[in-house]
This record gives sequence, structure tokens and C-alpha cells, in this order.
Amino acid sequence: MPPLRPRRWPGCGTATSKFAVAMVREGRSIGVTEAVRLGVVDDMASSLQEALAKVDGSKVQMAGDRTSTLRTSRAEIVRDDWGLLRQAQQFLANPNLAYLLLMLGMLGLLYELASPGIGVAGIIGAVSLVLALFSLAVLPVNAAGLLLLLIAAGLFVAELFAPGIAGFAIGGGVVLVLAAVFLFDEAQGVRVDPMVALPTAVLVVILAIIAGRLVYRTRHGTAASGTAALIGRTARMDEGEGDRGRIFMDGAWWEARSIGAPLEPKQQVRVVAVDGITLLVEPQVPDPSPPDGNA
Repeated sequence: MPPLRPRRWPGCGTATSKFAVAMVREGRSIGVTEAVRLGVVDDMASSLQEALAKVDGSKVQMAGDRTSTLRTSRAEIVRDDWGLLRQAQQFLANPNLAYLLLMLGMLGLLYELASPGIGVAGIIGAVSLVLALFSLAVLPVNAAGLLLLLIAAGLFVAELFAPGIAGFAIGGGVVLVLAAVFLFDEAQGVRVDPMVALPTAVLVVILAIIAGRLVYRTRHGTAASGTAALIGRTARMDEGEGDRGRIFMDGAWWEARSIGAPLEPKQQVRVVAVDGITLLVEPQVPDPSPPDGNA
């Protein structure tokens, strides 16, 4: 390919031609005043009305070698304002907001996995991901950044199922920062601000570690439920005669049967087992400590 050489374009000076070459080869840019001086642009205006007034009377070349004169000084300006939906779409087309929505969606689904319940975290996460996907649809996205996000999500899920020294969570945080760097095409002027990416990644790591500990406690806890929760508890007999009686516990009446001494009303007993709907209890013997002052 032969090198670009400055040449005089029709209606343009040599300076304009040189600037055009510099724009292509060096990415050069200049201010408005300099552009007017070089003839790159015809004029400058500070408002739409001023621009219309300045081009009024200008002649333009039309198809078929026809010339037309512009009459714009009294032109009516009709503005097509954006609706609410379009304004929302424009608001979401922000790389920082898209990144934050992705993080919120990831955390929502992560906590839904960690503590499944009525699904509030999952709903918030799903809605955030949908909004983030819309943002990504109108922004220049790199496939490498999306792949790094998926790897980070996988590491955070691994932290839930294998919590230890938080290695998976910390690794996920590092990958999140890399994903922020590669997610958008910076050559087009679109990128995630490092002041957004770094604190967000740290916060996600901390919350992922907390979610991992929550799962660990849920899986390895010793909390009992149902009738098993009654074993070992003490209660007061409401009715008792012989080895049979009744106890009111946790808002319900239970039949009781003694495995030791006879039962009496208002006697303290300890539940040692559950047989169907009957509590097997053992009467508590008071400590026969001698009165003060007696040997």
C-alpha cells in the first residue's frame, strides 16, 4: 500500500489536506477555532439557532449538477423528546452501571444458593442480570471480559461448597478486576472506572466469604427440629399420677410417662426420649443440701 501523501482536495487548501493525513495516521485532533482557521469546518456556532442563521443563504451541490440555496434563518425547530422508556435505556447504557448490575445479580443468585428461602435474593439477582444484559447489548463488549466474569462466578460458587481460607473468593475477586479491565472496548472510549471496579470487587469478595460461612454453618450445625428438639429439656408437670401425666410445652399438650419415680403435679422432669406422641421423662430430684448453720 503506497504511503499517504498530502494533496490539494477540491475546495481545500494544502493545510487542510495535511491535517486530514495527520488525523488518519496519527489520530490528531484540534479545537474548533483551529478547525475553522484550517478550513476543516465552515464555521462555528454556540447554539442551534445560531448555526441555522449562519448557513442561511449557503449554496449546496445537489444530484444532477443542481445547486440549491438553503433558507434556514426562519426554519421551525421541531424537537422529538425521548419518552420515559428511551430515557431509561439511555441511563442503563453506562459501563459502570452495567458492571454494578452484574455484581448485584451475581450476589443475589449467590445468596439464593447459600440460603434458599422465599426467593427475594434470587429475584433481585435475576432482575439485576436482565438490566445488565440490556446494558451490555448497547455497549461494545469483549468476549474475553464475559468469559472472565463467568470464571469469577464459578469461583464464588465454589466458595459456597468448599469454604476454607477463602481462596476461591479471593481468586474470584482478582478475576473480577480483570473482567472489569477487559469487559468493554476501551478503544471506543468505553471502560469501567477503576474507582468503581476495585471497591466493588472487594465488597463482593467479603460478601461471598460471608455466604460461604453461612452455608457451612447450615450444613454442619447441630440444631435439632421437631420432636428431637424436646430431648434434654426440662419442664414442669401440669398433671401427674403414678407413672403417667401431662405436660404443656411449646404451645401444645403432651402425654408423659415416667421411666423412674412416680410423677406428681408441679414436679420438674427432664425429657429423655419421645415415643410417638408421648414424652418419656425422668423426675428431677431436688438437691438435699443442708440448711445454713447445720453440720
